[in-house]
Amino acid sequence: MFWALLFSHLIADYPLQTDGLVRAKKTCMGLLLHVAIHLATMCVVLFGVLDMPLSPALPAVLAVTMCHLGIDIWKNVLARLKPQWVIGGYLQDQVLHLVSITLAAAWYAHTCTVPLFALPAQAAAAWLLPASGYVLVTHAWFVTERVLSYRAKAYQEWLQARLWPRLMSRTILFSVWLLGGTVWGAIALLGALTLHWYDLGCRYRWRALGIDLAVVVGIIPLLYLAHLVSM
Repeated sequence: MFWALLFSHLIADYPLQTDGLVRAKKTCMGLLLHVAIHLATMCVVLFGVLDMPLSPALPAVLAVTMCHLGIDIWKNVLARLKPQWVIGGYLQDQVLHLVSITLAAAWYAHTCTVPLFALPAQAAAAWLLPASGYVLVTHAWFVTERVLSYRAKAYQEWLQARLWPRLMSRTILFSVWLLGGTVWGAIALLGALTLHWYDLGCRYRWRALGIDLAVVVGIIPLLYLAHLVSM
């Protein structure tokens, strides 16, 4: 349940949340649309893709939805009170979402009376951890890096211009972990480094390579830790 909810959150809060929707969330209708996208994404992942039983999982889904609405309302209030608190507001928002997902998953595990081995979702959910990792190292990090460097306008413009090469390079680097110490893993690593060298050729090349390597290497143990905590 934890990984299903986390993956749904990552998909709805990053790839499915455009810059236009970020601005629209400051209004009531835009915020409701954003929360509705989260609810729809959770329903598709849990009840469509994973085929989880509706009865024990629906309360957790609705709880996460209501918490998400409350957290985003608070984020809008905080943005009006402290407009200069860009990084802190973003980080506390994501931490609160993670806490709500963890609590909802724990509640589900405590109240669900269906034996775990009887859930079809258990066999189908093996892809959720690596899939969450791909979203984290690609679009989620792109948004996070843009927030962290919001004062450096020139670097932000370069980030936007090099969006897809950076996403591709981190995708390939993350694939090296999945492929392991194989020939294909070595080829993937060489491909990612080549992409950085030729496609990202500018004064930010080494900075970008260092950041991307650090992000991929740093997220892998975090995924394992979250997996152990959620078991």
